[in-house]
Amino acid sequence: MKTKAKENRVIGKPTSQSTTYHSATYYFPSWKANDGNEYSFSHTANDDPHPWWKLDLGGEHCLGQITVRLRNCCGYRFIGATARAGLSSNCTVNQRCGEPATSSQSQSGATIPFLCDPPVIARWISLDVDPSWPGVTEAVLQLAEVSVMVHERDCDPTTTPVPDTSPKLRSASFAALHKGYKMVNPGPLSSDSARRLTQCAGYCMKHSRCFSFDFSRVHGQCHLYSVNASDVQPVADAEFSIYEIQH
Repeated sequence: MKTKAKENRVIGKPTSQSTTYHSATYYFPSWKANDGNEYSFSHTANDDPHPWWKLDLGGEHCLGQITVRLRNCCGYRFIGATARAGLSSNCTVNQRCGEPATSSQSQSGATIPFLCDPPVIARWISLDVDPSWPGVTEAVLQLAEVSVMVHERDCDPTTTPVPDTSPKLRSASFAALHKGYKMVNPGPLSSDSARRLTQCAGYCMKHSRCFSFDFSRVHGQCHLYSVNASDVQPVADAEFSIYEIQH
């Protein structure tokens, strides 16, 4: 049985951001986005080429949602903002939660939820704005408060499709194709969070169209593909490996 999700306002957790807006009078550091005060806010510099903000949860948690409250001004600057969660301190490689913020969402003082579906095992959460995203005219992060929703049982490894103790899965159901590589084939069947290799393999075995997958324990990422070994397009990445399901 799944437990009810709990809101965690992550007050006081360590944060950082790409740049900080300041003047002789004002200063808006990253920690103002999780200080428990919705009237204060963090603020990246106006000339930041790719602004980001990130927070260290201090341990692994199963996250179902990242919620952002914007400053009561200039909401349009948030258009294209992307929320991510995962196990890497390099925020741009972690799993995306939901879709980038739209113009209708990006209103001054708005509260915007970013749903992590499926829930993701994460130590780090982040927000960033890519200025090349359609509709972005002025990329600046001005965050009043950030919180997360924790789903502790949804990522419980005991509920995964195939347990780690399955000798059939480990010895005969999948095999490594390329260690230290990830796949660049277009259009994965799905991108999931996974704590263990056998959990990722279980997702693939459960999917009728999945024949191969890549997995990274460091990032907690599992990507399923409908391509056979001969069609795999690998690219070097020391934190990933590619596997083939053997029926």
